[in-house]
Amino acid sequence: MENENLLTLEPTDLAPLLERAAQLSEPIMHKNSNRLVTKIPLNLPHVLVNSASILQVLLNLLTNANRHTESGTVTVSAMEEDGMVEISVSDNGDGIDAELLPHVFARHISGDNGTGLGLAICKEAVEGHGGGIGIESETGKGTTVWFTLPEYKEEEK
Repeated sequence: MENENLLTLEPTDLAPLLERAAQLSEPIMHKNSNRLVTKIPLNLPHVLVNSASILQVLLNLLTNANRHTESGTVTVSAMEEDGMVEISVSDNGDGIDAELLPHVFARHISGDNGTGLGLAICKEAVEGHGGGIGIESETGKGTTVWFTLPEYKEEEK
């Protein structure tokens, strides 16, 4: 199945994909002495996604969380609610200034001299899959970025 952006979409079990993202991120977490925690139920519904694209979103969010956290905890969690699967990446790092927060998904907006493309690309990828993305942050206490993906429902025959 393809969407208008020509991504190949397949019914996907998110639990192994989330575990893979965590596994790939583990080495960079150690560089900042961070602990990576996963809270992923095994009974998550499938979603219709391009796995590579969603893996890239997860890796970007995990890399961002690690970059802004030192000797702390980064948590990946997921849950199903009302036909959507919500995935979140939380940290207890330095947080984002309140003035910058409403603009973090815009291109070329960065609070740390980065390119300002990562969260914008994540937003485009998630929305291209029919989901939404959001962020909550408090300076000095950490950040949570969450995104939703619609649950895959097999077409009735």
